[in-house]
Amino acid sequence: MGLRVASLFMLWLALSYANEIRKGRTRNHGHYVCSTWGNNHFKTFDGDFYQFPGICEYNFVSDCQESYKEFSVHIQRALNSNNHPEIQYILITIKDFTVYLRPKLAVVDGQIVKTPYYSSGVLIESNDIYTKVFAKLGLVLIWNHEDALMVELDSKFNNHTCGLCGDYNGVPIYNEFINGDISYNSITYGNLQKISKPNAKCEDPDETQALPSCNGHRDECERLLTSSAFVDCRLRLNVETYIQACMQDKCACNGNEDSFCLCSTISEYSRQCSHVGGRPGEWRTQNFCRTVYDDITEKGCIPVSQCHCKLHGKVYSPGENITNECEECTCDSGRWTCKDLPCPGTCSVEGGSHITTFDGKKYTFHGDCYYVLAKGTVNDSHALLAELTPCGSTDRQTCLKTVVLLADHKKNVVVFRSDGSVLLNEMTVNVPHVSGLCGNFNGMEGDDFKTNLGLIEATGSAFANTWKAQSTCTDQLEKLEDPCSLSIESANYAEHWCSLLKNSAGPFARCHAIIDPSEYYKFQAECVSGCVCPEGLFDDGKGGCVEEKDCPCIHNNQWYSPGQKITVDCNTCTCQKGVWSCTEDLCYGTCMIYGSGHYITFDGKFYDFDGSCEYVATQDFCGDKNSSGSFSIITENVPCGTTGVTCSKAIKMFLGKTELKLENKDYKEIQRDVGDDVHYWNRTVGLYLVIEASNGVMLIWDKKTTVFIKLTPDYKGKVCGLCGNFDDKSNNDFTTRNGLQETDALKFGNSWKQSSMCPDVTQEIKPCDVKPHRKSWAEKECSIIRSEVFKICHSKVDPIPFYEACVHDACSCDSGGDCECFCSAVAAYAQECTKAQACVFWRTPDICPIFCDYYNPRNECDWHYEPCGSNVTTCRMINNVITNFSVPYLEAPCFGLICDWTEWFDVSKPHEGGGDYETYDEIRKHGNKICEAPEKIECRAKEKPDMSLEELGQKVECNVTYGLICKNEEQDATMWQLCYNYEIRVNCCEWSEISCGTTSTPSPTPTASSTTISTTVRITTTGRQSTTITTTLIPTPTITSEFTPSVTTPVTSTSPECECIWTDWIDVSYPDSSDRNSGDYETFENIQKNDPSWDCVKVENISCRAEKFPDIPIADLGQKVECNVNTGLTCNNSDQLIGECECIWTDWIDVSYPDSSDRNSGDYETFENIQKNDPSWDCVKVENISCRAEKFPDIPIADLGQKHYYYYEHHNCPTFVHHEHSVLSTCIDNCSYANAVGVSHQHHRHHYVAPQHRHQHNPGDNDDCS
Repeated sequence: MGLRVASLFMLWLALSYANEIRKGRTRNHGHYVCSTWGNNHFKTFDGDFYQFPGICEYNFVSDCQESYKEFSVHIQRALNSNNHPEIQYILITIKDFTVYLRPKLAVVDGQIVKTPYYSSGVLIESNDIYTKVFAKLGLVLIWNHEDALMVELDSKFNNHTCGLCGDYNGVPIYNEFINGDISYNSITYGNLQKISKPNAKCEDPDETQALPSCNGHRDECERLLTSSAFVDCRLRLNVETYIQACMQDKCACNGNEDSFCLCSTISEYSRQCSHVGGRPGEWRTQNFCRTVYDDITEKGCIPVSQCHCKLHGKVYSPGENITNECEECTCDSGRWTCKDLPCPGTCSVEGGSHITTFDGKKYTFHGDCYYVLAKGTVNDSHALLAELTPCGSTDRQTCLKTVVLLADHKKNVVVFRSDGSVLLNEMTVNVPHVSGLCGNFNGMEGDDFKTNLGLIEATGSAFANTWKAQSTCTDQLEKLEDPCSLSIESANYAEHWCSLLKNSAGPFARCHAIIDPSEYYKFQAECVSGCVCPEGLFDDGKGGCVEEKDCPCIHNNQWYSPGQKITVDCNTCTCQKGVWSCTEDLCYGTCMIYGSGHYITFDGKFYDFDGSCEYVATQDFCGDKNSSGSFSIITENVPCGTTGVTCSKAIKMFLGKTELKLENKDYKEIQRDVGDDVHYWNRTVGLYLVIEASNGVMLIWDKKTTVFIKLTPDYKGKVCGLCGNFDDKSNNDFTTRNGLQETDALKFGNSWKQSSMCPDVTQEIKPCDVKPHRKSWAEKECSIIRSEVFKICHSKVDPIPFYEACVHDACSCDSGGDCECFCSAVAAYAQECTKAQACVFWRTPDICPIFCDYYNPRNECDWHYEPCGSNVTTCRMINNVITNFSVPYLEAPCFGLICDWTEWFDVSKPHEGGGDYETYDEIRKHGNKICEAPEKIECRAKEKPDMSLEELGQKVECNVTYGLICKNEEQDATMWQLCYNYEIRVNCCEWSEISCGTTSTPSPTPTASSTTISTTVRITTTGRQSTTITTTLIPTPTITSEFTPSVTTPVTSTSPECECIWTDWIDVSYPDSSDRNSGDYETFENIQKNDPSWDCVKVENISCRAEKFPDIPIADLGQKVECNVNTGLTCNNSDQLIGECECIWTDWIDVSYPDSSDRNSGDYETFENIQKNDPSWDCVKVENISCRAEKFPDIPIADLGQKHYYYYEHHNCPTFVHHEHSVLSTCIDNCSYANAVGVSHQHHRHHYVAPQHRHQHNPGDNDDCS
């Protein structure tokens, strides 16, 4: 009876859980978890709760697929000294990898290992509280070293597991306790999972002995599990099952009040609540189950408010303060809460070329002039100048020769010379507001390269050149070469001495905690009036004197004329009187993570961090107790070679209650029960997967090792993590998780690891030192970044950090994928160049190729590599949340040109506005959309759509540049008082990605009733020329945009392109010489009608010829023929003019032969015989004729002595001479040459590719133009 009652009780628990599922609860992490705890309690993946007191080794969970078992987890329990069950050991097998765990001990493949330990996709973490195992195949195991064990499995193992955790099929009871007609109690089911070992000495629990039932202690257990601390857990878990387990524990303890009896099940309830997204409150107290564990002082569990803080190895008590030069921090609940303090700024010039700004930005500049180090921004109250001059054998050796202080509005001058002498009196100067080589001292390192013109320069040299104190000095160029590469001896000498700076046991070791030594280890013009120009004129920086309004502006070493505009980030800047005037829109921030641990923060700080764990890239939950945060992005780093460096291989993106996991070139979604509803969209743009969320977060992933994270300005100063805090101050980006600012990238990075048990990174890895044989190859390959290929970008984006990162990555990826590491590093620089509007065609068939041809159908060319992609602006509005992102120009492999005609537009009426104005501006004013630069235009009268503009006779401008204009006042008043009502349509082309398998159809061919005007679109590219197609109606205009991105191409090779393919000669139309309205129409429309399978949307070229005269250029035939790359060939009989065509001699014709045996025979080369012999010969009117004897072509026919029949009589033996003749045809006034065309079609990135034609003519007669 007891056994049956226990079975029924167990069945009731399972059905209760099943009913909970049927109510519609979303599947969450709780449904991927199996656990055991306390007094032999178990919860299966499918939600069954049961007890099993076995003390043998059992299969807790394993992969039970028949073909291949990926993992197994075995456990064994025993009774401790208090007679409570505890887990003695856990045995984990993952493929061929074995892990044996005991409390505070980890053994891998028979060898004791120190934790944290990582190998073969398995990470083991351990401390005094728990051991955690992560397996990349989709398993997480957590053990508290005592009674509680939890295993979480990826959903890919659904319905593929067995053991004490069940089959993970989502259905409670069945296949575990009910199998067909057989039902098991929990003891029987548990015994079935026993691992048989020959020497094992343990007894199976008695299956006939029911577990004791317990109805007491319900009030106490219910009070504890439904207290206010668990209010967030009630709707997430079935609390009744835990109440029943708690009651079982209390009964089993027989009145013993030790912590095991109550705390184990309540702890499990708290753990499971947290795991499904709940937030249990403070349920532990000093007198009940204690509180949190103090892992700093190791004094047991304490309230959170009593947690200590740690800094540089020293422990600080709650409430204790520390103060440094610029901030004051207080220890609060284990975190540092800091506030900024006013602090002085220092600018330095060291070694004659190494400059550190007031805000901490470091750069190198080799000058040869006087430069402004700092000056007052208000009234020029003071200025500090420095004279930098070459002082060695190369221009890389410069010295600080003189320092000049101009004070009191230049009334007092103090000069400091390198020999120590001082001219005039030494003065003390305060510089509250400054600008110059020392920056602007505003606390924001990111804008220290801002010039007095108002823009931020990209490189140190471009910035320093704007602060020349003498405009006659020559601008200095950026030195891209590594000086140590010029001499091995010099490199060894430099390494020996400079390495002392970073030596942890060296003389500078005590400084490392305060100042990062790596930067020191690496050390390797305005309009002015009345000075050089007459009063009232200004030096323009280029050797001339101009008025103030004509002063040019300079940016990134390029000069711009007054009125010119450029785009800087999301703002537009206009050159006005030598100064940039910019809009002040707030721009989104971008963080970039790429390659083997390279980071560029939202505020532009560039650093490296190689850690092999999961790290917070960015999140908006940054310690504010009143903020729960709306997103978090975690990057998982794994080794990408044997040198120890890591790459970001997987990303987790948490958006409200949605978790997205991106790995293996794809992503999957997991819905949790906690969090806000944050909507998101995903799409593929070029090579990248783009995730855009309604809360203003965008993630762009190249499906490999590169990640871009973009945030709207609303997040400024509200985020934290490895991407910095997005407050425009890059010098505080190294703010750690506990709130303090660090100078060391390693300590900063370590603070943002997800698990405290993950190993810290203790030293910077130099892969080229570890693998020196790869260094020369890496430097050679990566030199493309500093080469002529990227020259156009060097002044816009500093190539040095990208080159160094490239060499680092190329050295590190030594276990396969080395080319991918190199290509990703170069692509990162190319992407930044694209953002700076410097598009570089750097990929070639030999360098990181992208093979678009793989996607092209046979003999077609639809797919093209697009290095700079196209800008995609998105605007999403859901639940009143708006994001307006501009997706950057992303590198895209396969782009095609899509062209289409618009609808007919008629927005103007002649009787309303003095004429008919169907211009693009008017069309847009009426709410219609039309492209900025149409390719073609068609115009027609709305009431007479079949008549051409010429036939209508009015004065009308139909221009592809602006549209149609017809003015009433310009018409002949005797014929028309008003313009006709006209309408237009245009053809717009747009480069965009083409889906695989997409087929295109030709654009509609313009009819005779409309006028088509084409434009010249000039785009600089590799190996291509712009093509201009014109008509005789209106001169072809050239369209130029206000700003054209600069384009450069590799010097050594060209971008991969598709080949042109000529068609065969096409002849589908024949002129009717008897019909004056007929003609020869080898148009694309007719070709398509004749052969529906013919599909050539973009034609590159056309060749036309006459069928009968294939070797004679069509222009020499004398007919009026249009051979148009957009439409094909058109020849109208009515267009041909009688009597005005050139005469054309035929070849020599010979169709008859004299019979010498027949006196009545002869040679008859008559037109009739020629026509009979060749029916296609059609020449009615002959202008001239020439005859000759075949055997005597050089003797005039009159000298041969024959007449009429041209035969000889000699010795009474009649002999006939064989004749031939040539005909000179007169004006050919129909199109009876039977034209033919051949086209070559190709799709290409920059061209609207139109047909190539070949055209053939048959000679026809004179009266009907042939």
